[in-house]
Amino acid sequence: MIPVSLKQVAGALGVGERPEYADIVVRRVATDSRAVEPGDLFWAVRGARFDGNEFVDQAAAKGAAACVCSSAVDLRSSALDRRACLRVDDSVAALGRFAAYYRQEIMPRSTAVVAITGSNGKTTTKSMIDCVLAPSYPGRSAPKSFNNSIGVPLTLLSGEADDRYLIMEIGTNSRGEVAALAAIGSPDVAVITSIGEAHLEGLGDVRAVAAEKTSLLDYLRPQALAVVNTDRPEVRPLLRRGVSMRLLTFGCHPRAELRISEVDATIRGTRFLLGGKYRVELTMPGAHHTANAAAAFAVGRWFGLDPAEIVDRLRAFRPAEGRTQLAEVDG
Repeated sequence: MIPVSLKQVAGALGVGERPEYADIVVRRVATDSRAVEPGDLFWAVRGARFDGNEFVDQAAAKGAAACVCSSAVDLRSSALDRRACLRVDDSVAALGRFAAYYRQEIMPRSTAVVAITGSNGKTTTKSMIDCVLAPSYPGRSAPKSFNNSIGVPLTLLSGEADDRYLIMEIGTNSRGEVAALAAIGSPDVAVITSIGEAHLEGLGDVRAVAAEKTSLLDYLRPQALAVVNTDRPEVRPLLRRGVSMRLLTFGCHPRAELRISEVDATIRGTRFLLGGKYRVELTMPGAHHTANAAAAFAVGRWFGLDPAEIVDRLRAFRPAEGRTQLAEVDG
């Protein structure tokens, strides 16, 4: 995170400012009191199992420079100077507002935000894009599956001054979640990995899933790149949007710009032809990974990388532990 003053945080949240806030500088946002380091801004959020508002004292004891907490927290006996505590009604919503401010006002224009959504393949595609870009550019990606109203802001707030890219995942369980998270990130590149039957409980049908996922495109920065899997017919009509973007389609559909064909998937790996001219080899089984690799290829090209270089890096890609692992059963 690029260091910011507590005055900037207070201004972004619209809470009362004090003169001394300008002298309090924070260098990281932490939501887990156990992981707080000196100089951190402890952001107390209420989760499914724990309420961070109950751990303000522990964060202070570990050296937190300031905190953002619920207006209901009693700070009279806290070890943290009450003047360094910003009170908000909803700390999760406040985290999103601060991340949006950080993206617009603090993060350099030279940092390209890549946002990934889709029914499947988000985390693997994120890792593949990181594998393609990391040897050439400084940058970072969301840890694990940080794809919700807490994870997306924390991913953005991890961005450093010299980053050329930052990759975030956007998940959803109900209508409007993708739009809310995309508005925070204002992506330069959007990737829609796939549209399928996931999240039907909250969204209803595949058409609604497609509408939810493609809402990401409404929040792109001008002249941004949209990389979209168009294999599902529900997606194609939704790509005619009034936003200024460069659309690049991929998939097995005959009209996809980066068409996936000649797929040869075995237990030891997957080979395929991309765009009619690039031979791609993955050292992992699963024909579905061809879509993930196609998306990563498209993003790499947007960053100016040579196609042969991208193909080499995709060949060297290894999935995260616990994903696409071969296991021998009963000898």
